[in-house]
Amino acid sequence: MSSNSSLGTLGISEDQIREIMKLKNDRMQRTPKCARCRNHGLTSALKGHKRFCKWKDCVCEKCTLIAERQRVMAAQVALRRQQSQEERDARDIEMALGIDNAHEILNLLNNSNSQSEQGESKSSQSESRRESPDDNDSVKTEISSPKVSE
Repeated sequence: MSSNSSLGTLGISEDQIREIMKLKNDRMQRTPKCARCRNHGLTSALKGHKRFCKWKDCVCEKCTLIAERQRVMAAQVALRRQQSQEERDARDIEMALGIDNAHEILNLLNNSNSQSEQGESKSSQSESRRESPDDNDSVKTEISSPKVSE
């Protein structure tokens, strides 16, 4: 027996089941709320609310905690995106070159690039120090206000 005939015996049509499933999915959809507004006793949907939040600049203890949590989450998302990009790059290299150790090659390349960037930044800092006079070499003048006698 097919499922259609068993549904027919229950008196439920396929259209009704689709409608029930749609309502269930709609009901289970989550609408994010603003955590800062929630801290202050309001409930605001998050969509389109970020720029207009009454407490976006609040520095109370709860809002500070929320801001810190948002920073941590943003850092985690950035790291996850970076890792997935590196995995895609490694997979592409493995497919193009037919090798199995693309992760190791990418790590070596990334390490050598970061070391050369650090070397460049150190050399540019030392060059800027040579170009600008030291604090000890500069002439310091003080302007004193004239004394008024009474």
